[in-house]
Amino acid sequence: MTAIDKFKKIFDKLTQQRGDQWLERIPAWLGDHAGTVSTGTAGLIFVRTVEGQVLTVFNNVAPSEYNILVTIGRSKDQPQLWQVISRREVWDVPASSSVVHHHQQHMFMAPDMVPIDRKQVLALSVLVSDPANFIVRVYGSVVHTATGIRKIETEDIDLSSYVVTAGAKFVSIESDDDGDLSVHEGAAFDAPEIATDADIPIPDPGKYLIAFVLLYDGQSQLSNNDIRVPFPLGVIAKNSGLQINEAAADTPADGDKFGFWDIVDALIKSITWANIKATLKTYFDTLYSVLGHTHSAPDASIVTYTPAVAADWDGSADPGDVDNALDQLAERVTDVETAGGVAEMLAYISYAGGDASTASGTIVDADATNLAVTFTAPASGNVLVRLTAQSCPDTGANHQGAQHQWGLRESTTTIAGPHTISRDVTGNGYACFVAATVAFKITGLTPGNSYTYKWAHLVTASGTARIGASSANGPAVMEIWALP
Repeated sequence: MTAIDKFKKIFDKLTQQRGDQWLERIPAWLGDHAGTVSTGTAGLIFVRTVEGQVLTVFNNVAPSEYNILVTIGRSKDQPQLWQVISRREVWDVPASSSVVHHHQQHMFMAPDMVPIDRKQVLALSVLVSDPANFIVRVYGSVVHTATGIRKIETEDIDLSSYVVTAGAKFVSIESDDDGDLSVHEGAAFDAPEIATDADIPIPDPGKYLIAFVLLYDGQSQLSNNDIRVPFPLGVIAKNSGLQINEAAADTPADGDKFGFWDIVDALIKSITWANIKATLKTYFDTLYSVLGHTHSAPDASIVTYTPAVAADWDGSADPGDVDNALDQLAERVTDVETAGGVAEMLAYISYAGGDASTASGTIVDADATNLAVTFTAPASGNVLVRLTAQSCPDTGANHQGAQHQWGLRESTTTIAGPHTISRDVTGNGYACFVAATVAFKITGLTPGNSYTYKWAHLVTASGTARIGASSANGPAVMEIWALP
């Protein structure tokens, strides 16, 4: 080292020891006139001088809070840079170099308030345990569930099987009434930015929400920022009366259950609607007669009854004999029931919108739209189909002997007929209409199935035959009757 270098080193040392390193010291307040402290550039803040001038200075000394009193200046080493030198003391006694009790300034609404996150309260908190493997730790606690006091143990939960490859979703960590933990997977949505509270899975009955975790496409590891631990809400359940009053109305099925208090076992138990009905029947059967129950009655001879028409009754006894009148009435009812009871009409059409004609020698639909009827087959599978209309066998000359025949078709299949209804005996070409009716018995139908039958006809010689179905020739009528 040269003599000049040694002299310079000694001179710098003396200058540093005896001289102030700051070129000036100016009092200021943090923040501009609008209350903004940060400039947006790391390390640089706004300050106001006593003259009201706003300066941009470097700060690594004071907390970046508005209106904190500071001293600013420029150092001899960096005369071009304004920076915060220190905080200004405004107290009679300067702050100690050691930290003393100062919790008041960090309390709620105090100048240096400390925000507390729910995750900082370890009881029932959830924090990341292994970020890369998506493992979280649930910190246990003693809780009160619907079944009593339970302990939730501290446990690591592996969420790696729920990691998504497209979109995003929430998974909830829940406890049941016994304190056992489980994971509840929510429905997927497009992106984390559009997540709403509705995307958080709702716990099933008997489950309690501990925390919910956001998982999304491209997530390389889990962060505590992806976890939300809500404060538990003490839920007071509605009483049974309110729940019943607000429930939707419905008709109970045999398997539906109702609750009741068992006074012997002192427990709430359930009973099905089927068992309620059976229990009520057993009870009411002791009070009322069951269906089909009969009582011994006096002989019919003491009942005065004389049938109005003797020919209506069956049997050799005189219908006017009151001793046998009711017996004969019962016998007649039995006869009617055995024969199939009263006939029932299943379907009926009456059409007078225009005559139906044909020159075909093979059976064809008369009018597939208007002369057709649809019905449901009765339990017996047997029906009677009656066709009633005016029939004209021929409308031209020299067709003596032409026959007009009727039948039934289902789709393209002839199921009844054809039968001759009328004949041209003169061949004079008169348009002669003859009133006619024909009935077909159809058996072997499947009960409950739907069938459509169509009126069909043909003419046996050259010429044109017609079914009268007009205001001039009267309506054409199709009837379907149930048979035993």
